Amino acid sequence: MQGYSIIKSIDSFYVGFSNETTIPVLRLLKHGFRHCFVFFGDESNTFVLDPISNRVDISFLPVGVKYMVNLFTSKNITVVYVPQRFEVKKISTTGLFTCVEVVKRVLGISKFSIITPFRLYNFIKK
Repeated sequence: MQGYSIIKSIDSFYVGFSNETTIPVLRLLKHGFRHCFVFFGDESNTFVLDPISNRVDISFLPVGVKYMVNLFTSKNITVVYVPQRFEVKKISTTGLFTCVEVVKRVLGISKFSIITPFRLYNFIKK
């Protein structure tokens, strides 16, 4: 059975960075960069992939991605546009199941030293 990869067909993403967390130890991370998630879409639809501590929440929203950028920004979520997937230079080693690791895998980032949302933010902004 042949499948269709949604992630492989997307050429640009948005990454959201927020302060929200229900895990007390994450409050030690930089303010505004305690959680991250990825979303993508077009002028009519948006998919949100939000890795939470015990699951991955996948949402399909019948609104345009620009609307979601504005909505997230209005909720004090930092949104970064990633115009293309990163070229995977090596196979990723197994990491902890964290929001950062999931977003890195979607974007094709295999850098082991990126373990916090703020480091991911700095890497993407380079």
